Amino acid sequence: MRLTVITPTIGRPSLEVTLATIASQLRPGDEHIVIGDGVRLEAAEMGAMFGATYHDGPVARDYGNTQRDLAAQLATGEYIMYCDDDDTFMPDALAIVRDVLSSQPGIPHIF
Repeated sequence: MRLTVITPTIGRPSLEVTLATIASQLRPGDEHIVIGDGVRLEAAEMGAMFGATYHDGPVARDYGNTQRDLAAQLATGEYIMYCDDDDTFMPDALAIVRDVLSSQPGIPHIF
């Protein structure tokens, strides 16, 4: 099972911690898409540091909704998850998600 994690960002200082909590839990074949609001280029460099693919989205000022929608169209994973640039994943978050998805495949889940 391939997961895609999407992180919309406005380049908050918390982005580095967010990316670190996600990168440590990804498995080969998973993808992490960081999508910016078009104004913070350091987010691209930081995303690359943690193995994420960066895309520049439009400046929409709609709390990341436009960026989430755009990134969802780019996602190639079987399941999509979101994590804002001021949030973090608990250490076993993706393991728990994988367990639930494995036991109940093919249906929508909200975590």
